This record gives sequence, C-alpha cells and structure tokens, in this order.
Amino acid sequence: MFTGNLCALSARAPRNLAGALVSASLVLAGVATALPLLAQSSSVPARVTEVVDRTKLVTLRGTVHPFARPEYDLGAAPDDLPMERILLVFGAGGTGCVARYLVGLAIGRRGFPVATLVVNLVGSFLIALILELALLRRDLPVNLQLALTTGFMGGFTTYSSFNFETTKLIFDGHPARGLANVGITMVGAFAAGLVGLWLARRLAA
Repeated sequence: MFTGNLCALSARAPRNLAGALVSASLVLAGVATALPLLAQSSSVPARVTEVVDRTKLVTLRGTVHPFARPEYDLGAAPDDLPMERILLVFGAGGTGCVARYLVGLAIGRRGFPVATLVVNLVGSFLIALILELALLRRDLPVNLQLALTTGFMGGFTTYSSFNFETTKLIFDGHPARGLANVGITMVGAFAAGLVGLWLARRLAA
C-alpha cells in the first residue's frame, strides 16, 4: 500500500511541478502585460498635498521614497481619494488572488505548504524589484506602483496562510516541518528580496 501511494505521488510530481511553473509564468506575463496599460493612466490629481515631514524622514541615497511623494498622500481623507485608484487597487488585488489560487491548484495539497511558500517568495522578489525601481526611476507612475504592490502583491502573497499552516503543522505533531517552513520562508523571502533589489539596480543603471 505504501509503495503504491509513493509511486502515485512520484508520477504526479512532474505534472504538479509543470503546472506550478506554468502558473508562475502566467503571473509574470500578466504583470508584464499590465505595465504599459497602467502607465497610460498615471495622471497626477489636480489636488496635490504637501508632505514635507514625510519626505524628510523617508529618503534613500538622496531620493524620496515613492510613497512619500506629494502626489501620493497616505494621509488623505477618504473623500479625497480618487475613485480611479480605488478601482485600480480593487482590480489588481483580485487578479493577485486569482493568481495565488491558480498556483495552489497547480501545486496541489501536500504535507508541506509549498504553494504558500512559492507565492511568498515570488512576491518578495517582485515587490523589491518594483519599489526599488520606483526609488531609482522617477518616471514610474504612482498608479502603477499602487496596482502592482498594494493591489496585485497584496492579493498574491499571504502571511495569514503561512501563519496558519505553520501552527497547524506544529499542533498536528510535525514541529520539524513547521520550523522548517518558518526558516525556509524567512531566509528565502530575504534572499528573493535581495535578488529583486540587485536586478532593479541593474535595470536602472
């Protein structure tokens, strides 16, 4: 019985891996396709607020973080938020959720939370790449940053699933797997972020 189950799992592994690679490729292709479309809707609202204190605090190598720019007012009242941006985050967030769902379907259920690990590693790489490019290149539209980070990455990545799956492994009698998930996720996400920063600087050079 055990040998038969093992053979069945081994036979499904290549298909699951191929499905995961296809899903990841679709996600990256979707992001690449959305870049020129979102760039066209990057008009700055007529109402531009002053964020003097924030721009003084959030700086890096003489450049202002995109979230501290005057046209991106984090302290704006709800009535002042452009509906265009709300709908943009809404649509991009839904797309990210669907992409995460497809990755989970492609990988399938396993004894280790591989699907959650994959989306968090890919998300760590992409968000580091996008935000570093925004720091180094002033021409990256605010709407594009919002759609890809708060929207798509917010829906694609998931800390809550990582937390639940880790604690469930520990309480179900698999503490080694739970601790391994914590270690792999933390180290892997950090390494993926470093690769994203490095690639962004190469692209902006």
